[in-house]
Amino acid sequence: MITSPQFRVPSSFEDPFDDLRMEPSPLRSQGRLSTSPNHNGPQAQSICLRDDCMSNNTTLGQEDKSSIFAQSKKCLGGFVSSHNLGGSGNRKRTFQLQATSNKEESIPRFRPYQDKQWRAQFQRLIQYKLKNGHCCVPHCYPEDPALARWVKRQRYQYKKFQDGDTTSTMSTPRIQELESVGFVWHSHASAWQEKFNELKEFKQRTGHCNVPSAYPENNSLSTWVKCQRRHYKAYISGSSSPSPMTMHRLQLLESLDFVFEPQLSKRWDSN
Repeated sequence: MITSPQFRVPSSFEDPFDDLRMEPSPLRSQGRLSTSPNHNGPQAQSICLRDDCMSNNTTLGQEDKSSIFAQSKKCLGGFVSSHNLGGSGNRKRTFQLQATSNKEESIPRFRPYQDKQWRAQFQRLIQYKLKNGHCCVPHCYPEDPALARWVKRQRYQYKKFQDGDTTSTMSTPRIQELESVGFVWHSHASAWQEKFNELKEFKQRTGHCNVPSAYPENNSLSTWVKCQRRHYKAYISGSSSPSPMTMHRLQLLESLDFVFEPQLSKRWDSN
């Protein structure tokens, strides 16, 4: 009978481990080690087997080596699993990264001094509304240029926020706070509201809304009034081309007794 070559265990594996949890389970089954409840589970397995059949003077047959290899493979699988070296470890790491990302998202986006500065400007906007009745701060506002720039910046950051730009400093709570005081987001709507407020001030001074065609004191207001009359004609005529005039704007102008057709009004007055 041909004997198989001797299978020697490396000397580094001959002595028991200092940590009993790393001892292979066959030793406990043979009564070599006490099976403490704290030393059970997959972490108690190792990639080596220390048994009498693996001593220096033992000759192993093919079946014995196959059995030892299968058992070693099983222990190795438990070791990899318990130390997160396989796919489950990668999945666990991915989960940890996702948890970290979620935790970072829960952190406030703004530093205390940034939020303090924003709220200071917001309070100045509230004071402006209490004084003027609206939040449409003019682009050129000599009384408070910083507030005018801040209002313009809020509209710009809002547009970035709507486009999904992650660099936007706008947030949902800030949008809600600004909208609660009647903030106008779109620059065109804001510009229209700004001119409407100038027309209201003009009426308070003069008692009417008939801004002269030549009005050096505010040429832009005179031009705006002409545009409103032109937009009104396109609106009521049902023109295919879109008109900036809306029912809401029409009602606002009528609330000031705005004259849309001055020529027709003059004829009625003369009669």
